[in-house]
Amino acid sequence: MSFFEWIFEIFSGEKDALFYDSGMKLMARGQFTKASFEFIEAIRINPTEEKYHEAYGKALFKKGMRGEADTAFGFADDLKGIAKDPHNVKILCRLAKGFQDKRMFSVSQKYIKKAMEINPNNGQIYFLMGRANYLIDKFQGVVEQYEKALEINPYCFDAYKGLRDVYGAQGKNAKQRKFEELAKHVKRVIESPNDPAAHTASGDTFRKYNKNNLAEAEYHEALRLNDKYEKALLGIAILKFDKKDYFNAKKHFYDVIKLNKYNPDPHSYLALIYQLDSKSEKEAEWERSPAKQLKEVEKTRTKRILILAISSFREKLSVTQKKLTFWL
Repeated sequence: MSFFEWIFEIFSGEKDALFYDSGMKLMARGQFTKASFEFIEAIRINPTEEKYHEAYGKALFKKGMRGEADTAFGFADDLKGIAKDPHNVKILCRLAKGFQDKRMFSVSQKYIKKAMEINPNNGQIYFLMGRANYLIDKFQGVVEQYEKALEINPYCFDAYKGLRDVYGAQGKNAKQRKFEELAKHVKRVIESPNDPAAHTASGDTFRKYNKNNLAEAEYHEALRLNDKYEKALLGIAILKFDKKDYFNAKKHFYDVIKLNKYNPDPHSYLALIYQLDSKSEKEAEWERSPAKQLKEVEKTRTKRILILAISSFREKLSVTQKKLTFWL
């Protein structure tokens, strides 16, 4: 290419193609670092051209940067995918988030707008709207957008993380811890959907933060997976107790006792239920007594385990010290 052709190409609005061609030539000569910089410039000018991202991924892969290369290839695949299926909201959201990560907010907003036109009741879209404002330090409206995302999809892990970060930045530690805990358990459920323990732990966390409908759904899912899962039964019983549905609460607490008569919690709650009725003081005492004794046993067991652990640690430390003395 002559100098005049090069000048003409620059002013004819094809600078991205020029950078791409230059990068491909550098790739052919094995100059992968220089090539990657050329591809970056091409992407900066025309960020939605899939071949620029694919070439950039190849340059990064040759440099041994496999994680970054996978991200670039992901962009290329999603741009190909959206060209074939322009109404695919999942791909639109992935592209919007990816361009947010690159701080290309105007490009990201185009994908968000398009996704919103196709499906305005998608929680991920509201998360992305909130995240866009958060990334440019515009906190106004961020919380509302994240909460809207959770209203639509209570399992939107990204929105829980987003609220954690917002409240952390504002120094609201209690709220930061709340959403960090919720994010942790929602993520566990997403990663282990067939684990009753994951659903029960999620239910306990939802109950802790007064999201009782979600808590009940989690406990029932745990019992669907394992109809004799003690902690899930206990969770439902406590929910019934909190709602003052004492008849069903008693039923569930007795179901827990059938599974594990050494659990002090159902006995404690049954004592509270019986003491509400002056005619059932004897039953209340019957339940209060084993609850107290079982809690003492539990404390003793915990203390014994702690003593054994400390003893084992001291023994290992003593052996290590002896070895060090020998070698010194």
